[in-house]
Amino acid sequence: MARSVPKPGQEVLLKENPAAHLLRDAEIALVHAQQARAARKNDLEASFSRIALLLYFCALEALINFIYEWCEVDDDSWRSWPTAAKWEKASEQCRPALGLSVTDSDTPFIPDDSDLFDRFLELKSVRNGMAHAKPRFTYLPEHQINAHLCQDERYPYTGLPKRLVALQVEHAEIAKEVAVCMINRLDFCLGGNITDLERRPASIEFEVEIEEDLPIWPECDAG
Repeated sequence: MARSVPKPGQEVLLKENPAAHLLRDAEIALVHAQQARAARKNDLEASFSRIALLLYFCALEALINFIYEWCEVDDDSWRSWPTAAKWEKASEQCRPALGLSVTDSDTPFIPDDSDLFDRFLELKSVRNGMAHAKPRFTYLPEHQINAHLCQDERYPYTGLPKRLVALQVEHAEIAKEVAVCMINRLDFCLGGNITDLERRPASIEFEVEIEEDLPIWPECDAG
């Protein structure tokens, strides 16, 4: 019978998954944003909404890196790929390690009839706007300042605003929806082999020696 725990002192491979912590932090930030909305604390709502949105994307970044490591992808060049490319190629790169075919028609990560990846890319753009924020200097008449600051610039698929100042709780909820859909799609493409893996902060891998029970033969007369 195979052991479910390692022997005392046995060497194990500890696999830490930062995505689990980031996902939990994102959920906590979203709850705070929702509570701030209910209490009509606009500044707090905006702050927690930005935090939640950023953390949801960071969780997706961390998760796809963890999955590639967990699947022990042969092509080590994936480490230098952009995050979007890792997600786009996840099906073809990770399925072989799970004993799955890469020729099935339903395994491409980006279905032809879905805008999920477009929404993911827009979430990435908002994240980039935070991580690589650039100041805006604009010449304009004094009386147009308020109208300029209130410009409603949005991404077409998600409706996420392009201005950080405009982010509110509903936009953090969109980020959560995109994250959940991306994770579910990845699990589908990988044959259900990573279900709830994004929630596990760590796991261990170790070698076991399987002791087979030998059959007991009945006694018999040699003659």
